[in-house]
Amino acid sequence: MPTRRTRPLHSSFGAFRHWRSFILLSLVLAALFVLGTTQPTLALTTGSVATVAYGQTNFTSNTSGTSATTLSLPFGIAVDATGLYVADGQNGRVLFYPTGSTTATRVYGQPNFTSNAFNTPSATSFGGPVGVAVDVTGLYVTDIGNSRVLFFPSTSTTATRVYGQPDFVSQAASTSANGLNRPLGVAVDAGGVYVADGTNNRVLFYPGTSTTATRVYGQADFTSNSAGLSATALDRPSGLVIDTSGLYVSDNHNNRVLFYPTASTTASRVYGQPDFTSKIVAVGATGLYGPTAMATDQRGLFVADSFNNRIMFYPTTSTMATQVYGQPNFTSNAQGVSATAICTAQGIALDSGGALYVSDAGNNRVLIVDDPLNSLQASSDGPTQLGSSTTLHA
Repeated sequence: MPTRRTRPLHSSFGAFRHWRSFILLSLVLAALFVLGTTQPTLALTTGSVATVAYGQTNFTSNTSGTSATTLSLPFGIAVDATGLYVADGQNGRVLFYPTGSTTATRVYGQPNFTSNAFNTPSATSFGGPVGVAVDVTGLYVTDIGNSRVLFFPSTSTTATRVYGQPDFVSQAASTSANGLNRPLGVAVDAGGVYVADGTNNRVLFYPGTSTTATRVYGQADFTSNSAGLSATALDRPSGLVIDTSGLYVSDNHNNRVLFYPTASTTASRVYGQPDFTSKIVAVGATGLYGPTAMATDQRGLFVADSFNNRIMFYPTTSTMATQVYGQPNFTSNAQGVSATAICTAQGIALDSGGALYVSDAGNNRVLIVDDPLNSLQASSDGPTQLGSSTTLHA
């Protein structure tokens, strides 16, 4: 079991002053304290070939910046047929990169690529973008500092719909079917929108384009917000992903991921814990430490195991990981800055070709692993690391 590290906050991050106690930012800021010191270089596998990273000029740099080619504490990411969306948290913006380019061509939340002020709430500003999701109609962004989710239609950078607030200039946190309190993750499918309402310890479902929730996960009703540990309770949910079988929720403070079958608000599967009443911090192929985000396709589930500085892959419905990215094995959890190491992953996504995108927040970059499972074979006698054909690029 790893040594349990504290999750301190640092007063210099004034832009995040409105939610300093929040666990996801604590995890990232704790990781950032080690930047600028010598980082270990972790060999994922011999033969891995690195090319470029979004936000950096090479794989040994991790400086932050405010431009069309730099990032500062990136969080959630989303991919569609046109390109990549990145919630650039410390810069108070979301960037869009067209497919194949590491230079952003569109910015949400700021008037230009060199501004990073946290402005008063409006239809064109953020108080802290964290989660992003995209569908054929547009982009959804969780705005943690303003306790809301904004929807931007098509390629517009002006929001036309707001969840959690009565208008675009309000920012009060609340607990109701229409309110939110520091939301984190967001996901969308043909049925509607799901929001991880972090400080309310719940997930809300909004049907269609409605901004009034009709289903709640983690609470008995729309006015309760207590944290808990069971198959029907949550403690700071952060990330969400949906597939045809149901909803996955990263239950951050409980060090686990829960799976809820379609339309059910009772979890039927747990990752990272032996049962629904444990919250152990652990490494290994069955442990997690502050998971933040997930992605899924027909191959299985990928989980950003944030404080273990790794990405885990679980095939189909198995709760034992068979592959790991960011560490040389399942018992290591050191931070690193290289082509095969990460520092506090905060977001992951998959594109239609199976490539894995990783928001490497502590290193101020986003990485891509081309179809990481394409040539891998799970070991017959236990978990394996990513294989030698893995190519990292951006």
